[in-house]
Amino acid sequence: SGYKYGLSRILGIRRQWDMKDIVTANFIGIEESGRIHISFQTYIVVIWAVWVCGMLLAAVRNLQKYREVKLLKENPRVSQSDYLAVFDRVKKEVGVSRGVTLLLASDAETVCTIGVFRKYVIVPESGLTEEEIYFSLKHELIHFKRHDTFFQFLFMAAGAIHWFNPMIALMRREAAVDMELSCDEGVIEGV
Repeated sequence: SGYKYGLSRILGIRRQWDMKDIVTANFIGIEESGRIHISFQTYIVVIWAVWVCGMLLAAVRNLQKYREVKLLKENPRVSQSDYLAVFDRVKKEVGVSRGVTLLLASDAETVCTIGVFRKYVIVPESGLTEEEIYFSLKHELIHFKRHDTFFQFLFMAAGAIHWFNPMIALMRREAAVDMELSCDEGVIEGV
């Protein structure tokens, strides 16, 4: 296509490669004078290999974090306590009718929302007053209503693909802070 031709011309590649050419290409050679010659194609292959390795490492790190949170989802008991009454009341106030499940976990340190397709609000088994539970659930249901877990998933994917770019890491951090502050503002305003 014209795009490939233009890019090839800018990069100085004279012809299109196929896999046979890449396998048989002399990437690193020694000239008669003894000087090592590294071809442009070698640099491209090395850059791609480093990028793929970095992307895989970032993806593995994200999957480990996801697995830790997923363990909270797999082991908790569905709440049969007073939390369920507060949860139903907050759902009505926020305007959420269905699509989110309340779970109770002894391992959870704080209230959190997880899931992209199936949403769960996980509440710690103890340590919170009824007022803290009310405001925490309201905060988390605002996250649910705004689809913040989906956007966090997109940010995580962007971070894995662009692992080398510090601006993406900064964007992820700032977006998470903005989401939290926006939900806090919604709780204060009584959304």
